Amino acid sequence: MKVVGIRTTIMRLGCRLASLQHQLAQGFYTLSAMSTSAPDTVAPALVPAAAAAPATQPPSPKTDRMPPYRVLLHNADEPTFEYVVMSVMEIANFTMERAYNVTNEAHESGVSLVKITHKEHAELLVEQFQARLLTATMEPAE
Repeated sequence: MKVVGIRTTIMRLGCRLASLQHQLAQGFYTLSAMSTSAPDTVAPALVPAAAAAPATQPPSPKTDRMPPYRVLLHNADEPTFEYVVMSVMEIANFTMERAYNVTNEAHESGVSLVKITHKEHAELLVEQFQARLLTATMEPAE
């Protein structure tokens, strides 16, 4: 008879533990630092989340956005149109259709916007275009 009682108690404790773990995961409770329930024992205390949370949160530090830069592709008569399209596809990671449109705009109007990105990436793109003997520049977008 005692074995059945112990098993029932263990099953109830297991269900209660699973319920508390679920409530802890859902944010209903939080573990406080540590509380001493006996002089020699240190155990985490389960505290309702509303009581554990501070009344006001400190303001988050401001993060400065990196200023955007435009990467511009200029028309060049020397390389073939296909070469420029393939270069734009590889450097800017564009689809063929988008690379064609950028290249065609540069061909017809003299300059085309490739991308708006942060300064370091814009510098990298310009260097990669120039390494392929294409004319590209960058300018602040704002």
